[in-house]
Amino acid sequence: MPRTRVSAPWPRHLAAAHLSGLLLLCTFLVPPTWLLDAAYATAPGDATADAPFTLLFAVPLFCVALHLLAQIPAGLAGVRLGRNRSSRVRYGYALLVVVPASLLLCLVLFGNSPGGVLPAWGDAVARLAIGLLGHMWVVRSSGGRLRDTRTAGTGFFRRG
Repeated sequence: MPRTRVSAPWPRHLAAAHLSGLLLLCTFLVPPTWLLDAAYATAPGDATADAPFTLLFAVPLFCVALHLLAQIPAGLAGVRLGRNRSSRVRYGYALLVVVPASLLLCLVLFGNSPGGVLPAWGDAVARLAIGLLGHMWVVRSSGGRLRDTRTAGTGFFRRG
């Protein structure tokens, strides 16, 4: 009988989600184009302009929304759809999931923006792709310990 690997997948996925979120947050050290457009859209001294400090809240909230609504589901789906395949295939599946998910999110958030949705969406996909690289790096190996399937029982009363 073959020996199989036994591992707990959730700690790895939790670590992968945290690493991908950290990488996504680090990509926002380079300001997005929509942030720069919003910062310079109003004339200096315009009393009707939004307060500049609100942009400091918009970027982390956008980052959290991208991470929770697009990146984590895409990472989990990429790993699930690409199980027993290479890391490149898993990454490809994750990108296939993150592209429409981020498009829907950008349509909801930037639907009526004067700059349009496509620049913000392209920027978001590039940032999410970098974060997904970290996610796939963490879950690249199956890990775990070897278990002999000949002697292992099944169910609650398993030996070994």
